[in-house]
Amino acid sequence: FDQKDFPRYLFHKFEYKDTSEKFKRNVHHSKVMIIKEKDREIDDSSAIYVGSHNMSGGAWGTLQRQGKTLFIGNYELGILFKPKSGTKEMKQRITN
Repeated sequence: FDQKDFPRYLFHKFEYKDTSEKFKRNVHHSKVMIIKEKDREIDDSSAIYVGSHNMSGGAWGTLQRQGKTLFIGNYELGILFKPKSGTKEMKQRITN
């Protein structure tokens, strides 16, 4: 994340719709990844991941032994809404 060529422009901070004091004091641990075609809206071909993973080897695992072994140091929980026909409206509701 700190490297010069890391694509920081792809990351956005979560903003609460509820602006009451109780939400201003708390930070969400959940992360949302939206995978879609550039310059296209979310549609059936989009994928959405919602989970607790950080963008780190500790959360996703690291390859070891010349790339033959995946080492998983801890476990996280997530949900993947995969590309599938008829899912456009549901995915748009999740992200609005």
